[in-house]
Amino acid sequence: MKLIKIDINNYKSIASPVSVNFQDGLPTVLIGKNGSGKSNLLEALEHIASTNANLPGKHSAGGLQYKAHIRLEKDEFAKLFPSEEYSEEKATFAACSSSKDTLHIDTIESESIVPLLKKELVDIRAVANELIAAIETYEKALQKIAYDDRDALSLRGYELTDGKGNTTNCEFLKSRASLFADQVKRMSEVYADGIKTDNSFVFSNYHFGIGNICSLDTELVPFKLKYTKPELAPFEQKFITINETAIKCEITKINKKTEDSRQKIDELISKLKAQSERLMDTDPCGAITEFLRKVRHIFGGNCGYLLNESNQVLFKDLRRENDNRYYDPSRVVFEAYAKANNKPKLLGDKEHKLSDAEIKEFEEWLNSNRPTFDEGMYKSITVSLGEKNELVIKLEENNGQIVSLNKTSAGRRWYFTYYFVKCTLSEGDTFIIDEPASMLHPSAQKEILIDLLDLSRKGIRVVYSTHSPYLIPQEWNCVGFVSMEDETIVSYIDAKLERNSLLKSVIGDVFNLESVVVEFQKNPQKIAENCYQVIKEKDKSLEMAATELNVSVDTIKSWHRRGDHFRSPKLENVISVATYADISIEALLK
Repeated sequence: MKLIKIDINNYKSIASPVSVNFQDGLPTVLIGKNGSGKSNLLEALEHIASTNANLPGKHSAGGLQYKAHIRLEKDEFAKLFPSEEYSEEKATFAACSSSKDTLHIDTIESESIVPLLKKELVDIRAVANELIAAIETYEKALQKIAYDDRDALSLRGYELTDGKGNTTNCEFLKSRASLFADQVKRMSEVYADGIKTDNSFVFSNYHFGIGNICSLDTELVPFKLKYTKPELAPFEQKFITINETAIKCEITKINKKTEDSRQKIDELISKLKAQSERLMDTDPCGAITEFLRKVRHIFGGNCGYLLNESNQVLFKDLRRENDNRYYDPSRVVFEAYAKANNKPKLLGDKEHKLSDAEIKEFEEWLNSNRPTFDEGMYKSITVSLGEKNELVIKLEENNGQIVSLNKTSAGRRWYFTYYFVKCTLSEGDTFIIDEPASMLHPSAQKEILIDLLDLSRKGIRVVYSTHSPYLIPQEWNCVGFVSMEDETIVSYIDAKLERNSLLKSVIGDVFNLESVVVEFQKNPQKIAENCYQVIKEKDKSLEMAATELNVSVDTIKSWHRRGDHFRSPKLENVISVATYADISIEALLK
């Protein structure tokens, strides 16, 4: 299951929906001028991610609205809908919150997946109803038996046995099978009730903590009557003659008459058990249950969030205490130590006091993981416990002076904050950073970029804003260009354009591309006309130009038309025209 993008709306400068895109193995990078809304986007993402990761903090943010666009992998789709053919379009859906009061994901919207889910749920309810009807039919057939099978009459010449040969009774078997059918039916109704429309599925009332609904032992069926010799008292044997042949013959007749009913019940229970296990069972996890769990936890179990301001890193004496989005330094450092040193039990123990050996181990870990750009800047790192059993980290400078990490440079404090927070994250988690390494030397920024790319390849969802060319990946299609007119908008180039050999030779720099993309969004008609006129001035033969530009003549003509026949050129077309006419791309954007 992949998170493709998030549409964000109604948050500060974001008045209309804007998309933050995600690429496999790459960070999402936002660039734009000061005041364009980059920080607002990151704040909105943090609210959404932290809420759905069940972290402390605000679970609503002043009317913030969002939709997470998600795509199922082929095997996940096949597990849900084994008879359906897979396509990316069919496997893509939106997830959001159904309430204005919370940001928790509890709703799925899709024109394909929701109707398919609805059909599966309708089918399983129909089988459950069919099972209940079959049990009632079998019960009526047994009413022809002379004695009620619950009566303890000594003259009874039969007993009811289950598939294991154990003695049972009709009422018990009926109650067991009916209970199972009702349970599956109720569970399917819980799901089905959430389908408010053909394209919307609200699962907020579904409880993931239910037990295994498939507890019926299918070996209880098929069940049938068998002969058992009545137990007679000695004086009864003088007066009563038992015709075993007649009794056995009658039992055979009853079993034969009810064989179809018993076989149908057996088949329906097996079918219903298989369906409910595949779709809804929680142990092992059924397809729908697993699907909803993954959707609900699409942001992972953790969200790291680093603001740009230097007074909002971990190691600072004065910090705003009342904002839950700010990390508790001792706790984050403690979690980083426990996770990096494979001590998962410590993560759940907030009162744990590190032993001298553990402190020494933590100190050695820190010293062995110093960044390359910081080598030679200080001798060593020391770790000790403070008055409240918090971890105290100090640096031994080259001149022998011992300095608390709280008193060192802003850049160094930022790096250690970044380092400890990233060490608490795992695959699937989200890491949001406003201006990473903005206070570091360019060589350090390059090293941070390598690190951020590595985190992305490991499956951590990294999103950050930057003004630094040293923090831009080579793949420009992961860059979102944020601009502000009346409101914040975000633009991207597609992967096809990113692979265009002309792109970087013509544009040169991603920040030049930023201005091109922003201008391109403003007035596509004027740009289209400029492209057409430049081609006409270059060569009056549109056929020759079309061949060089790898477009049709009608496409070039559409740039000059107005009304229904107008077609805006793609950005790659504008770049190609600039190269073809040997002019700057800026000239086409004016």
